[in-house]
Amino acid sequence: MYSEPGQTRSSIPMNSDSSSIGQCPECGSELGPGQKLIEFEESDGTTGVFAECYSCDEVVRPE
Repeated sequence: MYSEPGQTRSSIPMNSDSSSIGQCPECGSELGPGQKLIEFEESDGTTGVFAECYSCDEVVRPE
């Protein structure tokens, strides 16, 4: 794993994958952009996402 000079392994964030769209609320697996099924605008203006979790075979809202 690559780290910046002066940065120790313990100071690197656990989730350093910038392409992750979140975690499955059912099993905790990381969800990647290829698992996104639909992206939509919520009534409050925020973006909502549904994704397929390959680990537990469920359609979920990433956390």
